[in-house]
This record gives sequence, C-alpha cells and structure tokens, in this order.
Amino acid sequence: MAELNGNYVNEQAHQKGKAFFKKGAMIAGLIALAFLIVGIILIVVGANKKVPNMLEEGWFEADSSRTGTIFGGIALIAFALIPGGVALAMLVTAHQRDILAYEASSVAPVVGETVNYIADETSPAIQKVVGAVSTGVAEGVVKAKTALAGNSNTNQNAGQNAQQNAQSAGQTASAVKYCQECGTKNPRRAKFCSNCGRKFE
Repeated sequence: MAELNGNYVNEQAHQKGKAFFKKGAMIAGLIALAFLIVGIILIVVGANKKVPNMLEEGWFEADSSRTGTIFGGIALIAFALIPGGVALAMLVTAHQRDILAYEASSVAPVVGETVNYIADETSPAIQKVVGAVSTGVAEGVVKAKTALAGNSNTNQNAGQNAQQNAQSAGQTASAVKYCQECGTKNPRRAKFCSNCGRKFE
C-alpha cells in the first residue's frame, strides 16, 4: 500500500500517478529548454547585427530591429523559467515518496540519536547541579536555624537542630543515601551522585 494525498491507494495507482508527473515534468522541461535555446540564439543574432550609422538612411529601423531581437531573446529566457519551475515541481511530486522515505531512513535516525545524546549527557549534569543546590540549601537552613536558636555551643545541640530541621522539612535520616564511589551524601530519590555523577543502582 502507498499513500497519495492522504489516502491509501494501491501500488499500481501510485505508479500511474508517478508516471504522469514524470511525463509532465519532461514535457515542461523540453518547453523550457526550447525557450532557452531560442532566447540565446536571438541574443546572439541581435548582438552580431551591424550597428547602423546614424547618418545612413533607415538607421532607426535597423537599430530598432537589433535591439528588439536582443530584448526578445532576454524575454524568452525569462519566460523559460515558468515551464522550468513547473517541470521541477512535477519532478519533485513524482518522487515525493522516495524523498520522504530517504528522509525517514537517513535524517530521522540522526535527529533521534542527537536528541538521545543530549539527554544522556545533560541528565547527570542536571542531577549534579540539582543535588548540589538542594544540599547547599539544606545545610544553609540548618546553619541559620542553629545560629538563631543559639544552640551552636556544642556539637550535640547542632546535631539535634539539624535532625529537627530535616524532620520539619519532611525529611528523615532515611531520606539520604551515600555514594559508594566518593562517599557524598545525596537525597534518597537521586539517580546520580551530586559530586561525581555516578549512577545509583
């Protein structure tokens, strides 16, 4: 089955449409080529005509004929762009399925691999940044609360304040885990170490 204009049709109908567009492209291309060749010939003929002397009789008609021939050739070359564009459009339409199949098989996998590479490479870095920020914020809150409470005289009081702060934020001692590679404390939900980037099992 093939797809043509959004409708699924059989392969025979697709090949028939493809042959029609290829034939139309060939006809339009030949018309454009004919205009181009005739235009070039007219320009060459007009340029090779003798430039009339203004003192001779009939110089104006001769000069007008020369100029008209050159401009006629230029106009035909410009006009050749119309059937040339039609030929190109019909040729692209005839091979549209082949072009799309090539793009799907060659371009799409490269884009997919690029997206996957970016995701794989940035994920550990993002996890590391987020882990470092969350650890820094938690430590800053503990220090601020300890300083405000005036209980920074002993390590025991500081430890109690840190534990109370973690519990007030909905975190418990089991909400952290340590990296086996570098020993850094990480949130329990972390998939990567915030220090070395090692993936947790």
